[in-house]
Amino acid sequence: MEQVRFIAAIVLCFVLYLAWAYFFVPKPTVPPPGKTATLEAKATSAAIKASSTASAITPTTAVATSAAPVQPGRTFVVEAPLYTARFSQAGGKLKELTLKKFRESIKTDSAYKAMTHLPEGESILNTKFEDGSVPELSSAIFTSQAPDRLTVTDKPAALVLSWVSPAGVAFEKRYTFHPENYVIDLDVSVTNRSNVPVSDSLSVEIKSYMGQPSNYGFEGPLALVKGALEEVKAAKLMKNGPATKTGSVFWSGLTDRYFLSAVAPTLAQEGSTVFSAEPGPGKLSLVSVRYVNPKANIPVEATRKYSHRIYMGPKSTDTLKAAGGKFHRALSFGIWSFIARPLLYLLDFTYRFIPNYGIAIMLITLIIKLLFWPLSNKSYKSMAEMKKLTPLMQEIREKYKDDKKRMNEEVFALYRTYKVNPMSGCLPILLQIPVFFALWRMLSGAIELRHAPFWGWVNDLSAPDRLMQSLNVPFVEPSGIPVLTLVMGVTMFLQQKMSPPPGDPMQAKMMMALPIVFTFIFINLPSGLVLYWLVNNVLSIGQQYYIQKKYS
Repeated sequence: MEQVRFIAAIVLCFVLYLAWAYFFVPKPTVPPPGKTATLEAKATSAAIKASSTASAITPTTAVATSAAPVQPGRTFVVEAPLYTARFSQAGGKLKELTLKKFRESIKTDSAYKAMTHLPEGESILNTKFEDGSVPELSSAIFTSQAPDRLTVTDKPAALVLSWVSPAGVAFEKRYTFHPENYVIDLDVSVTNRSNVPVSDSLSVEIKSYMGQPSNYGFEGPLALVKGALEEVKAAKLMKNGPATKTGSVFWSGLTDRYFLSAVAPTLAQEGSTVFSAEPGPGKLSLVSVRYVNPKANIPVEATRKYSHRIYMGPKSTDTLKAAGGKFHRALSFGIWSFIARPLLYLLDFTYRFIPNYGIAIMLITLIIKLLFWPLSNKSYKSMAEMKKLTPLMQEIREKYKDDKKRMNEEVFALYRTYKVNPMSGCLPILLQIPVFFALWRMLSGAIELRHAPFWGWVNDLSAPDRLMQSLNVPFVEPSGIPVLTLVMGVTMFLQQKMSPPPGDPMQAKMMMALPIVFTFIFINLPSGLVLYWLVNNVLSIGQQYYIQKKYS
């Protein structure tokens, strides 16, 4: 009897975990994409009007900067095959970057995906001296001979901006763009032509508005320091103040569910990462991460060069690995990574032959089911044997209903007589739970499923499935009918009817409620995960039916 309760407790804990993730972890909040699109359109339009000649910048060659007149409002728009970047003459900062291969929503006419969300006038990437040894740097107006609109074609291209402080400290920022990836090289040269040495630490900062924590994985500031991935929650930073991680820094950045913005020294070196956050409008927070180079002393007439790599793009395994710098470590599935990574590889491998991620998920489910077939057989065999003993167990409970101790003794004696071990069905369930959670994390965080269609009304495997989205259904957000989820609930009910009922009436009622609870939980989960659970249920029903027929 205790074993049966133990199994019920495991199932209950499983449900409670799902319920906690669904009800108590807030959904991520991001600024409306329309606002980002408006800002992008205005900026691009202004840049085109301001440009007298829209020409492509030449491949990485010397681009002089001193002869250009100072125009504080000047903006440089860089058109690369994979992204559009907008730089400001004020501070030589990166103001905005949008990805051409991704959109804000599933609508084909929606705006391109903005890598960070900030109001007009703010910059998403900036450099500064930590100790303020050149105080005018924050308001500096950089100059450049580059045209207002630059096009990156088949060769790397560069945008060079320069500025000299009143004391004679010269800064040169060289951004190099590569047509084949999402990496931007940032080389900063500081030449000290003042009368005194300059001693300071140059930092590169990335910042953005970010929403509340997601139940699909970590979102916020992170860094790879000393080979370990450091993740810091924005809420903790707002409560306790900025946090610093020191050591050999590979990269520092901000991540959301699908995308990464990060800065890395060209070579991993001793440095530090500073995380900070402050309240923003509504439920947003302004999150910042700075990579701080080691402090350097620049003598008079000496030059110090700082080399960095900026990555702003999707968290795709191949794309991150191609960028180098261990950026691929940002694709983390938590404690389930050791299972989730092979599953993601299997998903991509399957997609190469059948270019539909929905079908790929179904095939992965089938493969997992085949791998666990022997264990599942043992579990279902145990269930079939238990089901045959149900009438005898009911007689024992009725006979000894006033003597719990004697009732348990008789039940265990019944198990021994028929050589049935109720715990034999428990181990297969325990072994499959980690795989489920790994799949949950993988399917919820894999960018491959973002806006990926399956069939019919399921046009985005990363979003909940909805049919007739104009129909408002209570407790369902977004609106519509969750057909796939309802079918999944029916399969759970059928599977449960095929299993032997628990002896305890309270446990029986709890198990009867499970399909309803699971359906309610899965309503707002990604349809890719619902599809996996549905297919798994159908395969389990078939396997269970076969076992019961065999041992009936």
